Amino acid sequence: MSIREPVANKGGQVSDQAGSIFLKDVAQLLNVGDLDASSALYLTLESGLPVTVSLETEGERESALLYAEIGKLPTDAFLREMAQANFLGAGTDNAILALRPDQPTVCLFKRIALASCNPQDFLPVLDAFCQVATRWQLHLQTASR
Repeated sequence: MSIREPVANKGGQVSDQAGSIFLKDVAQLLNVGDLDASSALYLTLESGLPVTVSLETEGERESALLYAEIGKLPTDAFLREMAQANFLGAGTDNAILALRPDQPTVCLFKRIALASCNPQDFLPVLDAFCQVATRWQLHLQTASR
């Protein structure tokens, strides 16, 4: 994973103690420094692409949410490529490419259930997500020309 700038940024409240510990452990493995219970992790990849790692709770299930805004939708034809990539997660490593509902921005996101993952096992998942995000950023930039 090629991270230019990891930043611990205080944001939304983390509702679960286990989730807070998970995120702190991930930050420590990435040498970000200390996070408190109200923090999210913001990474800037070598390509300049920002990636957010935050926690999300739905009922009793807590997940790590990986999120990247890839760029502006270049053409409507690009939507077809996005749909094909999402088919069975083949072109996204099981992440989801989507358009933001409020603007024509292509986003990539992935939820990882914390119950099935520890911080050490999460790093390769985060790395793969960053690689997919970078690949789609390059593809989008090429399609925009």
